[in-house]
Amino acid sequence: MSAPGCANREKHRAMARISASVGRGGRNHPEDVAMVQRLLNRHEMPGDPPLLEVDGLAGPRTMERIEHFQRTILGHSRPDGRVDPGASTIAALADAAALEHRRDPRRLTPSGKAIDL
Repeated sequence: MSAPGCANREKHRAMARISASVGRGGRNHPEDVAMVQRLLNRHEMPGDPPLLEVDGLAGPRTMERIEHFQRTILGHSRPDGRVDPGASTIAALADAAALEHRRDPRRLTPSGKAIDL
């Protein structure tokens, strides 16, 4: 029997699946990009860049936030700015989402628009 925390983590990992790579050099399917943007917005990091508009576009701010996550949370000295299906970055983003129950589910984007996470 698995612990409740493990079951919750697996649930969030299943919900955080992407079909193709997102970010620098990725396929950047809009639905995958939007998933990564939502997950990045849920995770607070030291020196956070501003929250992303969840628009499904892999622009420079999305790349910057992926790299910041990889550098800050995963400890990559040379982040590649890419999130691949089944790899360490998406797994870490999903684990971060599993901790979300401790935070307010609404946050503001840089333009002041409230977004549901």
